[in-house]
Amino acid sequence: MGLFAGLAERRSGRGQMKGVSSIFERVLLFVMGVVIFIACFAIFINYQVYFEKSGIEDQLDMVGNTVGSAVLKLAARGNATESSLAVEIPPRIGNSTYFVKLTNLGIEVTMASGGRTRSFQLYGLNESFSLGGERTLSSMGKLVVYKKGNRIIIV
Repeated sequence: MGLFAGLAERRSGRGQMKGVSSIFERVLLFVMGVVIFIACFAIFINYQVYFEKSGIEDQLDMVGNTVGSAVLKLAARGNATESSLAVEIPPRIGNSTYFVKLTNLGIEVTMASGGRTRSFQLYGLNESFSLGGERTLSSMGKLVVYKKGNRIIIV
């Protein structure tokens, strides 16, 4: 009798509704899982981009402050002396080389890829000294700051 009762339910349509309901629940559960996965993926990508950008900016600041300290040390030695300082800098920041340039406005550190630039002022040092130099590529891992009279350059 159990076999015939199941056939009767299927013919009346009640058994088909249970099957459709079960499939719908499984599809809905799968879709929710995919949505949660995509949301988690997007959140982690956003965090990665934020921390990468923050890390690069911090490293650019560190390079600018290190070069600025070397320029100020040479400036403190007076106009009569000729001297130089070798400054060690990281060869890469964020898997990219960068350029350091000294101008009368201050120090510029520019990423080779992406063009991200950070500027550092030397607050009135350009009134006493002539600041300049070429764009120096970071791939060597160091640069040299020269002072001759009242001229300071980086190479």
